[in-house]
Amino acid sequence: MSVYKVARRYAEASYGLAEEQKLGERFAADLAVIQDAIKSSREFVAFLKSPIISRDRKRAVLSELFKTKLSGFTFNFLNLLVEKGREELVGDIAEEFFKLRDDRQGLVTLDVRSAVGMDQDQQKMIVKRFESLTGKKVRAA
Repeated sequence: MSVYKVARRYAEASYGLAEEQKLGERFAADLAVIQDAIKSSREFVAFLKSPIISRDRKRAVLSELFKTKLSGFTFNFLNLLVEKGREELVGDIAEEFFKLRDDRQGLVTLDVRSAVGMDQDQQKMIVKRFESLTGKKVRAA
């Protein structure tokens, strides 16, 4: 199964469970913390991907890094990923989670690029135009 499909399935399952337990926003904030760690540390990424490091050691290190920063729900989710050998996908799962959340909330991200500089009013006008075209809430990137 492709990485995308696996990540999407975990994202869908975690999204549904987080929403059911009224933890959606907290889970999203926690995933953002994990994404920041992934983006800022190659060593952390190598740690997650390493087949040499035991599951117990990974759990212990993740506990040291995140136990006080993440909700119990998110920490249990990380432990589940380690148990299933999917911890290296946490960044992909987070990405898919945010796409799914945006889609369910009717939110579209618009990347506006221009050969000449645009002021805030021009950007707002473009966002409003795309909102009227798509019928969704548009966020400028």
